[in-house]
Amino acid sequence: MVASLAANSTHPLSRALQRHLQEFGNREQILGFQEVEGKGVSGVILNKEVALGSASFVGVEEVESTIGTSVVHIKAGEYKGYFSVRSSYRTGLGDLLKLLSNRYKLMVLSGDNPSEEANLREIFSKDAAFAFDQKPEQKLEFIHEKQKEGEHVLMLGDGLNDAGALKQANVGFAVTEDVTAFTPACDAILYGQNLNELANYLKFARISKTVILASFTISFIYNFVGLSLAVSAQITPLFAAILMPLSSISVVAFATFAVRITAKRLNLI
Repeated sequence: MVASLAANSTHPLSRALQRHLQEFGNREQILGFQEVEGKGVSGVILNKEVALGSASFVGVEEVESTIGTSVVHIKAGEYKGYFSVRSSYRTGLGDLLKLLSNRYKLMVLSGDNPSEEANLREIFSKDAAFAFDQKPEQKLEFIHEKQKEGEHVLMLGDGLNDAGALKQANVGFAVTEDVTAFTPACDAILYGQNLNELANYLKFARISKTVILASFTISFIYNFVGLSLAVSAQITPLFAAILMPLSSISVVAFATFAVRITAKRLNLI
C-alpha cells in the first residue's frame, strides 16, 4: 500500500520510497488520492486510509531521526512507523558549487532538518547561507525578501514544496529525473543528470545576451549607413532594395553562428 501511494507522487522522498519498494511489483488501486503541498500524500487503498508525510499530516508526534535528514511517517488505518531517508549528493556537485560561488551568492533553503548542515558546509563556499525546516511559504517569503533587497534570484527546486518559490524567483529551474513527469511551474526544466552543466548554461546565457546586443549594434550601423547614403542620393532605390534584405540576413547569420560556436565551446551541443 505504501509503494502504491508513493508511486503516484513525484516528490523526491516519494521517488526514494518507490525505488526502495520496487520489489513489491503490482500497485493497488487508490481512491481519493490527494497530495498536500509541504505535507504529504493520502488515499484509500484496500478499504484503508493510507497516508505518507509529515507528523502533523499523519496525526502523530514528530520523530527526531539521527539516521537521515528526512522522516516520512506512515499511516495505514493506524500509525505504522516511519521511513528515515538519508541524503546523498550528485557526483561533481562540489566542483559545480565552486564555479558558481566565484560569481554568485549561494543559499540553501531546505525543508529537511539541519542534521546535514555540516556536510553541506564542506562543499559550499564559506559565504553560503543556510536555512532548514523551511515550509513552502517560508521559502517563497525568503526569496521575496531578497528581491526587495535588490537581488535577482535563480531558484532550483525539485518538488511541489518548491512551486511557490520557483514562481516567485526571477528564474526558476525545476530539477527532475523524469522530464515527462509533472513538474512545478517554472521557467526551465533541468534533467538531473545535467545539473553539473548549470555553470555552463548560465555562462551561455550571458554570452548569448552579448551576441544579441552586438546584433542590434550591427543592425543599427547598417541602417544608419544605408539611411545616410539614401538621403544624400548616393545609392539608387534598386541598390537600397537589395541592401535591406542582405543586412537582415547578415545579422541573423551572425547571431546564429555566434550562438552555435559558443554552445560548441561550452560542450552544450
